[in-house]
Amino acid sequence: MRFFHRPAVQRAVMRVDRARSDAVVARVRAHVPVGSRIVDIGSGGCMVCRKLQALGYEVQPVDV
Repeated sequence: MRFFHRPAVQRAVMRVDRARSDAVVARVRAHVPVGSRIVDIGSGGCMVCRKLQALGYEVQPVDV
């Protein structure tokens, strides 16, 4: 697991996470009105949740 502690790997993972969360947010914005209530199932680090909240959605993160 030491592989993921390398700075270059961490930066790459963050870039992928940002790209994925941007794609999810774009899909939500296309179909769900601002101000809607959303349950973010499998929220992980809450990157999508925070972005949606900043846009005016009421988001409840859920993860195990």
